[in-house]
Amino acid sequence: MTWASRHRASAILAVGSAGALMLLSAAAPASGATHPRPAAKVAVPQGIGTAALKDASVFGPTPASTPETVSFVLRARNLGQLEGRVEAGMPGGYLSVSRFARDYGQQQSSISALEKYLGQFGITTSAYADGLDVTANGTAGQFDSALSVQQHQYRVAAVPARHGMAGRPAMIIHGTTDA
Repeated sequence: MTWASRHRASAILAVGSAGALMLLSAAAPASGATHPRPAAKVAVPQGIGTAALKDASVFGPTPASTPETVSFVLRARNLGQLEGRVEAGMPGGYLSVSRFARDYGQQQSSISALEKYLGQFGITTSAYADGLDVTANGTAGQFDSALSVQQHQYRVAAVPARHGMAGRPAMIIHGTTDA
């Protein structure tokens, strides 16, 4: 598999994997809760969906040893406030990364919970300073176990160049279609 196809496959898996953070959110107590609930696995819909793969053909499970890089892109806090600042032209100027993380990134406890959870499956992680992106490295088997999915291999047809846009060669990707 080429570098480009590995990264495309990782990006496709990442789209479906973002829901996994909800797994942690659903199991963790809400801020200010007085009676924390026990941590438990919660089924969360994941996957890129069959519509994105309408012209692709599945040809088997993704080998468990396939290396993957997955980005967990987390939902910003105070999103309405952030949108308002952007629409107003960022009064006071642009924010530093640390200020952005403090005002809009996820709490460090949520990021740590995600990293700890993935680590239980042998997946290594690195969080960006903005508090919104956690990059994880592991194998398809480790991600399948951590996210309770089964990835499959898909053949995606080439897209010819047209209207001044570059084409894309045929490729093999892997991902889920669990709805």
